[in-house]
Amino acid sequence: MKGILNLRKDPDQFVFQGVHMLFEGRPGRAWADDEERLNRLVFIGRNLDKEKITQGFINCITTENGASSSDEVDPLSRKQDVSNFTLDQIRYWIQTILTFPPDAPIVVKEVPCVKAGCPPVETAIMVFLKNEPPRTFKILARINEVTFDHVYNLIENPLPCC
Repeated sequence: MKGILNLRKDPDQFVFQGVHMLFEGRPGRAWADDEERLNRLVFIGRNLDKEKITQGFINCITTENGASSSDEVDPLSRKQDVSNFTLDQIRYWIQTILTFPPDAPIVVKEVPCVKAGCPPVETAIMVFLKNEPPRTFKILARINEVTFDHVYNLIENPLPCC
């Protein structure tokens, strides 16, 4: 599978691809002001259950006010607000604990986790260093639940991300 998702309240596209149980996702480019924000997904395979896939996505649809089309909580709907202070605090912890330069861009996003034993949503962190591939980390908690200890634990237990 591969595609682009419009995650509610996120100014950037979420670009993903997956093969079997491997899933990779990252923030994409910003949505243009006049661009229609659509979800575009492509599934490649044999004997795919179209009805099951379609119903699974219908159950994830939310309205502008956050009402869900099903009784289940949609982990991608970002029903909780994340303050800029929280994001800045996580970026500061990443920069100081993992000793990245102060000018290194650090992206913090909530992403779905599809692997067995994962919570439905995890916090993905990407650090961009000049002339290097992005450094990626993940924390098995929502952004609003991330603590100093979660980030400090990345020193000895860096979970592979995305």
